[in-house]
Amino acid sequence: TTVRTENIIGWHDPSYKSYKTRAKDTRPDTTSHLPFALLGEKGWSVMNPFYPVTVDKFSRDEMDSHLDYYIEKGWIRPECDQFNRREELHFVTGRIPKDLFEFSAMY
Repeated sequence: TTVRTENIIGWHDPSYKSYKTRAKDTRPDTTSHLPFALLGEKGWSVMNPFYPVTVDKFSRDEMDSHLDYYIEKGWIRPECDQFNRREELHFVTGRIPKDLFEFSAMY
């Protein structure tokens, strides 16, 4: 039997050459400012285990400041600037930072 070579992707195919070029460029960038690039594999393993940090509830002023920022960035609607909406967000989230982040998508 004969094999038709035009259906097989190989070194002569331009898309294969492009793929091989991209595959070579997937090495980590050592000039990056990101933590993994700066620490390397050995330094990164020294940082394990990661210890979580406890974050307390927002105070009323901190919560209002975050809401102002979210409104300014357009992440929540401008109607949330009203007193009733702010009070609702204070109540629903319990001023917990993670809950504010999760509930802000609904507003």
